[in-house]
Amino acid sequence: RTPKVFLDKDDLKTGAGAGYVDVSGQVLCVCTERYFKSRACAREIFRAMLNGKPLIAVLEPDASRGGLTREAIQTLLATARYRKHNAKQKAPADWTWSEHWSLDGEVRQWGFAEAPTGEQIAAALFAQDPIEWNTFSAFQVHNLLACTQALACPVIAPYLPASPILLCITVFITSNLTQPPL
Repeated sequence: RTPKVFLDKDDLKTGAGAGYVDVSGQVLCVCTERYFKSRACAREIFRAMLNGKPLIAVLEPDASRGGLTREAIQTLLATARYRKHNAKQKAPADWTWSEHWSLDGEVRQWGFAEAPTGEQIAAALFAQDPIEWNTFSAFQVHNLLACTQALACPVIAPYLPASPILLCITVFITSNLTQPPL
């Protein structure tokens, strides 16, 4: 069986990617300011959490590119307060990150009683060490390898023998053969 990858970049406004989450084994979340300000991304992360999909956090270290630290993400999700989505500027900011999206109706339509809390989302995002994304070209192969390893290991694990083994995955990226290996 050939693994398929879905990249949610074409229909970011409506969050149509939530349906793709259902057929995904894992969800890789590129955790930037923009990601956490997107209702569509919130819908997809809720869907992933409610369906028990493992989350893989990718962190952008550069704040000028919207990067957030692990601590900033945990604060944003668990303790910061917001206005309801699409509320007027003068509305009180007394809602948690999860509550302010007003997705309760959709969550019930999906067959769940309530949306995950910010604390639950933060715990799922950091259940495993996050991958730090670095935009320097010399580190791009390392970034892609880290993402591939995080995504591939759970996919192939059921096919491995029950006894402990050391697994090495080699990924060849052929788009730029002139770049020296790390």
